[in-house]
Amino acid sequence: MPTSSGVDDYVPYPSRIVVNANAIIAATLSDGIVRELLSATEDEHYAPAFLREEIETYESMLLNRSELSGTELDTLLERLFRRVTFLSTKRTVQHHERAEREMRDIDPDDALYVAAALELDAAVWSTDDGLHERTVVPCLTNSAMVARVRGG
Repeated sequence: MPTSSGVDDYVPYPSRIVVNANAIIAATLSDGIVRELLSATEDEHYAPAFLREEIETYESMLLNRSELSGTELDTLLERLFRRVTFLSTKRTVQHHERAEREMRDIDPDDALYVAAALELDAAVWSTDDGLHERTVVPCLTNSAMVARVRGG
């Protein structure tokens, strides 16, 4: 059940999770819990198709901060993306207007993630505090994802 802040402390397995670009970026920058969660959970991970393009815009930063070579970065992203089902705009278009309206004052860039979550009846996994403030879909923080994996 979502808390008043929109953060869902527990979503039963198996569950559909819309992955925000912040999670992919975090998994790329550190071989830590976010990468582990993306790689090893029972969750069904989804993302709007534009996520690939969004990550490409951060390629230079990812190369600099991760200290990976271009080939290593490509291999890692390919491995992470294999765990994600990408949704076409056609699949989520019926929810765009509502998502844009809801996200207008929070973060308009997150509207497509919210539209995907509405389409799938899913939660959004994001480290973006703005998304957790007020949204029409459950939002999961990294700590909520860890609690799900560890059973509590």
